[in-house]
Amino acid sequence: MKKLFLAAVFCALAGGAGCGSGVHDVKYTITGEAATVHVQAIVDGGKIYDKTGVSLPWERLFSANRKMDLYLTVTSEADGAFTVQMLIDEVLVDEASGSKAGDKVDLQWLAI
Repeated sequence: MKKLFLAAVFCALAGGAGCGSGVHDVKYTITGEAATVHVQAIVDGGKIYDKTGVSLPWERLFSANRKMDLYLTVTSEADGAFTVQMLIDEVLVDEASGSKAGDKVDLQWLAI
């Protein structure tokens, strides 16, 4: 239900333009005190990004078709708080946090 509500808010903030079609700016961010994390994500044109030992802060900017599903999974490799965000056209659509080694967070945006 939260994702459906966010989708409606996103479309309203975008003025309805492009909802269901078009290209949008996507930004993934990871911030915090964890020394390193493992990042798995769908990025540019549906490519898979999978990298261990990623230092924070980290971000990835790319363009995505509105009909593309987006996924971002982050697993902490060390103790320390971290926050993961997914923004579409500068609107926060999902966010999650972890605090210790082994904590895993999954963010997603399913095409609607």
